[in-house]
Amino acid sequence: TMGVRNLIREGKTHMIINMLQAGVKDGMQTLNSALYKLVTSGDISADDALLKSSQPDELRNLIQGKACEPAK
Repeated sequence: TMGVRNLIREGKTHMIINMLQAGVKDGMQTLNSALYKLVTSGDISADDALLKSSQPDELRNLIQGKACEPAK
């Protein structure tokens, strides 16, 4: 999106995750959100998802139900 493009151009890449989380209605999703969906659908194991995640602690909390489930 234009917003993500602007963040990259301005060197504010640390803010992209927030934009992705807020952009669910536009079809955006974080890597952990996608991995969580794959785990809950049974397409991949939780262990495999955790190995691929850039934020495995956050994903582990999602899988264990300790955090809010990402928007679908």
